[in-house]
Amino acid sequence: MATNLLGMKAIFSSTGNVPRERLQELYRAAKSENENFGVLAAVVSCTLNDLRNEGACALPRSMLGFMPGDPVLLQNFRALASGSLTAGLEMHLIYLTAQIDVAKRLLREYLDDHRYFLTHHEIDQLCHAWRGVCDHVLIVMADFDSLLPETETDAPQIDRIRLEQSLVDAREGGAELSLNRNCSFPKWAQKRRHRRVLLNDIGKAKIDGQVRSVLITDASAGGLGLDFTEGARKGDRIAVMLSTGRTFHGQIAWSAGTRSGLQFDEELSHNDILFSWESV
Repeated sequence: MATNLLGMKAIFSSTGNVPRERLQELYRAAKSENENFGVLAAVVSCTLNDLRNEGACALPRSMLGFMPGDPVLLQNFRALASGSLTAGLEMHLIYLTAQIDVAKRLLREYLDDHRYFLTHHEIDQLCHAWRGVCDHVLIVMADFDSLLPETETDAPQIDRIRLEQSLVDAREGGAELSLNRNCSFPKWAQKRRHRRVLLNDIGKAKIDGQVRSVLITDASAGGLGLDFTEGARKGDRIAVMLSTGRTFHGQIAWSAGTRSGLQFDEELSHNDILFSWESV
């Protein structure tokens, strides 16, 4: 713990043009985004592993609905942190975003071209790319853990141990979270599997009469996941506007540090355009 605290002190004592408090918020938000991205990355990778292990070359288009959205905060983290990153974390973020770009481009290319049947070589390429994503997510998770050790005030929304196990399993060619298996998903993964999309959209929120910029991390039929909402309390009324201009109304269902959850006044239809992955 002492080493972790020294690491935090070194990082946050030299913040360039970014206020120390704001930089720490950015780190926590990026850590959360990396974990959320890792959930669906593990699902996609395990599914591809399952196809390959079974010798199948049919690529179900339903996989498109589980492809993680682009982690915009991680992709822009170096610029947002204004040169305050360690050399190791900066390099790992570069590798992660590059691997994500390759893996998503390959999968989208095959799905958009309606390539339902792939060669064994193409399946191997996809598996290798998505296993690489899982590996880099694990590396960046370790980086953030060393800078931001968990405290008693943290309220994780996922089971970190299970997520790490699933990412390792996916990286090693396993299929624990494969969509092709009628398996019983762990609760933390099930919540994200059921019509939950990663938005990673910068929007505006009005909480208790105050307007602020927030990161909308994800959406489900029942609500939105938010970051940069420090000070929000359970039960507060809130209105959130996406970058597209669409506005949602509800109340804060939970709050932990900078993160919180909005519960809609009225649940969305599962056919809502918000859940369309064609535009991701």
